Amino acid sequence: MPLRGQLAGGEAPPGARVIARFEEDGAPAGWVEADGTVHWAFDAAAARRALLAERGRRLATPAAARLPFHYHRVPAPLRFAIARGLGAAAGARGRAATCAPPLAPVDLLDRAAARAAGEAEPSRAPIAVALTHDLDTRAGLRHVPALAAMAERRGARATFFVCAKVLGAAGAPALLRDLAARRHEIACHGDDHDVRAPLVPARLRADLARARAAFVAAGLAPPRGYRAPAFTRTPWSSRIVATAGFTWESSIPAAEAPSVRPFRRGRLVSMPVTLPADHDVLFAGLGAAAALSAWRAALDRVGQLGGIAVLLIHPEPHLGGGHRPLRRAYGKLLDELEARDDVAGLGTLGAALGLSSIRS
Repeated sequence: MPLRGQLAGGEAPPGARVIARFEEDGAPAGWVEADGTVHWAFDAAAARRALLAERGRRLATPAAARLPFHYHRVPAPLRFAIARGLGAAAGARGRAATCAPPLAPVDLLDRAAARAAGEAEPSRAPIAVALTHDLDTRAGLRHVPALAAMAERRGARATFFVCAKVLGAAGAPALLRDLAARRHEIACHGDDHDVRAPLVPARLRADLARARAAFVAAGLAPPRGYRAPAFTRTPWSSRIVATAGFTWESSIPAAEAPSVRPFRRGRLVSMPVTLPADHDVLFAGLGAAAALSAWRAALDRVGQLGGIAVLLIHPEPHLGGGHRPLRRAYGKLLDELEARDDVAGLGTLGAALGLSSIRS
């Protein structure tokens, strides 16, 4: 996501040290004068705000949102095959981009500004790691206990983003209440994973209201965290989520993350996913070994930028929960994280947000 702007005053003055150039024509985008004054050829503060708000870029709408019916009416194996086909059509470059470490342009801009001002390069901070699982359908319930146990064996807990319609399954409320009692975090994933709901304000409000009411009816605490189904979001959706009573969201995928650190969108704290999700890997046709390599590379990137490592594994049978090689790779990653000296904490996303400073 290159920064673009209008040059203010033409070329950098003689003797100035150019620290950044525009991608289009190579013209100076920033420079340091002899007295140490830093000049940007664009409004860096405005660019930073626009990146965090995702202004100036087109937010992708899931293909399933164009269907005249809920896409879950298509059997899961067929949905998976279609997604794999789309991944193959994207080519090697598209697949690599999906599973690459987050670009995090806001963090790069902050670092460039600090470096240009002569500030000390920030030391590599310990990484807070958040384990998250999106429970989209009732079929995923069968793998929830195993994923919870994988975290607990390492002394950790996880955040489960739950679609409210799942709570109608026999035993689901009791299972989730038990998870909450064991200090796992139960957050909201909408009402029924309808990717069309976040695209219309009235539908999103109704979807969130139904979901929160279902949580309370099931004996669960009103959820504080939210993740949009299939990361579907609009420029205004965060305001509606905040108005519905949520305090934080995690609705931006790693490939589109403007930052690997939490930031504010009005009253709402936003924290992107920062490692490739299980569906990114599977839809790209990559194996478990490639997934482990992609997770390690993203972890290094997050550590370098002082962010939070947010990982997403679905309990669904056709995704990470039911994919034994990928689940074994996930277990190996957890073992590695437990052994690393640079990991500050391994647990829920809510806890990780409590460890990090929130920027506006």
